[in-house]
Amino acid sequence: TAPPWRVLLPQISWFGALGFTQGSTALTSVLPGGAPLGMAVSFGLLKRLRVGSGEAGFAVALTGIWSQGLILLYPLAGALLVLGTGKLTGTTIAIALASGGAAAAIAGVVVLAFRSPRLARRLGDRFTQLRSQQLGALRKRWPVLTVVTIANHLSAYLVFEFSLRAVGVSLAQVPLSESF
Repeated sequence: TAPPWRVLLPQISWFGALGFTQGSTALTSVLPGGAPLGMAVSFGLLKRLRVGSGEAGFAVALTGIWSQGLILLYPLAGALLVLGTGKLTGTTIAIALASGGAAAAIAGVVVLAFRSPRLARRLGDRFTQLRSQQLGALRKRWPVLTVVTIANHLSAYLVFEFSLRAVGVSLAQVPLSESF
């Protein structure tokens, strides 16, 4: 999970990014609190790596937004894959459309917040300042951030896929389109 962090915070080393993501993930896995706790731990660990508060908060927010936005698009992609097999059900369509709609809403709010100085002001002075400081970097880095976040998620899918096959679940039982 280090590549998205390295895209947004190139000043931290590869091992620093890898170490802090593994630490925050481990703590999130064993302590109650879920994603909010993980974000807080990530922020704290970034501060220990001498990343400024504004930059750390921006990176934590963007990695979370990018990850959640893509997670909401995967059911839509999965439905398209299943559509190719001819086994698409009404439930699959409903899930895909709902998650795709949620992803579009999240993307819309993020784009509006960064494109509109007025909306940024409504979100608060701190966001307005952060927006002005980070907008240029985001404009340059969002394509790479998107690619590395997709690669990060697909690596987890590949581990799942290999695990299915390792325990004897065949492609005939669960095709790639359905496991996705």
